Formats: sequence, structure tokens, C-alpha cells
Amino acid sequence: GVSHANIAKELGITIRASEDRIKPVKRKIKRNYESFDSFRISCISKGKIMSLIDIIREFYCVK
Repeated sequence: GVSHANIAKELGITIRASEDRIKPVKRKIKRNYESFDSFRISCISKGKIMSLIDIIREFYCVK
């Protein structure tokens, strides 16, 4: 993963803003998977990793 400090620096936002933006996503993942690793493995095994990356880019407003 990439640290919130690095994300914040690249996007020109605060670390807190980076953390706050990702919290709702983490909550959704926890509702549907035992762990983030389970979620990640599911994405990779189903060939959805690029979809995940696109969602993250959209979430952080990065194209």
C-alpha cells in the first residue's frame, strides 16, 4: 500500500483529508470481507484489480 502521507503530498491535501476520504471505503470492505487481504485476493483472482485501481483513482479525483 501507499501511506497517507505520500498520497497527501502527491495530491496536495492533508494527511487527515486522505484518511477521511478512505474511511468509508474501508468500512464497506470490512462488511463484506474478513480482511483487506481477502478483498485484495478476491479482486486479483477475479481479474478485477484494474477496476479497483480505477475506483481508487476516481475516489481521490486522480485520472
